[in-house]
Amino acid sequence: MASINTPCRHLGLDILRILSAVAVIIIHVAAPIMTTPVIFEQGDFFWWFSNILDSLSRFSVPMFVILSGYSYSIIVDLPCFRQTSRQKLMKLVKITLFWSLVFIIYRLVKGDFSGVTNFADLFILALVKPLLAGLPYFHLWYLYMALGLFYCATFAVPFLNTLKERKVLPLLLSVMFFCLLFSFQNYYYDNKLLFVFWFLEYIFYFMFGFYITKLNICIKKRLSLTGFVLVVILNSVLIQFMIDIYGADRGQYFYEFVSPFVLLQTIFLFTIFMKVNIQSPMIVVVLSRLSLPVYLVHPFITEAVVPYVQDDHSIVSLFVGIIISVFFSFLVSYFLYKIPGVRRFVF
Repeated sequence: MASINTPCRHLGLDILRILSAVAVIIIHVAAPIMTTPVIFEQGDFFWWFSNILDSLSRFSVPMFVILSGYSYSIIVDLPCFRQTSRQKLMKLVKITLFWSLVFIIYRLVKGDFSGVTNFADLFILALVKPLLAGLPYFHLWYLYMALGLFYCATFAVPFLNTLKERKVLPLLLSVMFFCLLFSFQNYYYDNKLLFVFWFLEYIFYFMFGFYITKLNICIKKRLSLTGFVLVVILNSVLIQFMIDIYGADRGQYFYEFVSPFVLLQTIFLFTIFMKVNIQSPMIVVVLSRLSLPVYLVHPFITEAVVPYVQDDHSIVSLFVGIIISVFFSFLVSYFLYKIPGVRRFVF
């Protein structure tokens, strides 16, 4: 998520960071609506619109991982790579612990543990279990997944960099099938892995970003855009049938971040913007650097907006809810950027 401070910014990749941050917000506004039983049973245009927005935005987290892999391809040849990689990891540890504490306090203030009166039980339920589970709050799983990813990258990336180009594609295809199978098994068989292993589902995206400059992918923008749109539409229709058969809890596999159509959608979108290789304007650079704090703070906004959108049950309220969530998430993130003592925990 964090941007790479290089002398020349890549406009296409900076735009992807911004779009990915916005897409996360859209998911957390639209997904609760499309999975609400009453709204789903009605199956009206409001539900379909929420569903399509959800499908459209599923590239969000995979794109962040691809961009992380790409960032390692930039620094891997530096003499101080291991030191730089360790610094990235330690920075992520610091950010993860800080925001875990923030959202644990937030849950206490919200009254999530109001029924727990014993201090020892409260300490275990509010602090120990969330930290060990890697889920102090629903969206912070990404940080805990990234810890494993960045830790392994410190040791694996130099090896990956020595791989001959002719071996890159077979390796990527093998890893892709492994990740898809692993994700499918985790979704349908409820594998409860420790958070230190969560990154295993996402190593294809990371390696794809790392190797993108060696792959020489030549897909015309029009073809990539057509593929992206078709996959979004197909996936949204498929999800309707899956939820109808298996219910909201078991019928959303194809909206998993590591699933066949989301993988295709992400690659199509990445190939479009990867070709926009010109210097980023300053406003794009600033917004790109806000992508991580936007991801971190957006639940404060979306949780206030979603009930209003569900009650109003209109396309207008959905749009308004998304716009408000995006605007205030970026605004709060910008204010955090301006606070020196807090800045180190979000950038």
